[in-house]
Amino acid sequence: MNRSKEQLKDLRDIISNPRTSQDAKKRFMVEKAGGYCSMCGDIATQIASYNLIDATLVEKYCDNCLARGIN
Repeated sequence: MNRSKEQLKDLRDIISNPRTSQDAKKRFMVEKAGGYCSMCGDIATQIASYNLIDATLVEKYCDNCLARGIN
């Protein structure tokens, strides 16, 4: 995903605004990141795809779950 420096500044301003609640920040990040972790429900930062016989399974993971290892 490519974003201009101005778009990144706007995103950073929203996240760093002390007037914005933590819940609103989390919803915003989930919207931008694309979903929740398949294992723990936190904000997903990585996407994994697994090729099956007749389909591809796509799962999203957060950094903590990736660090623990995917079983």
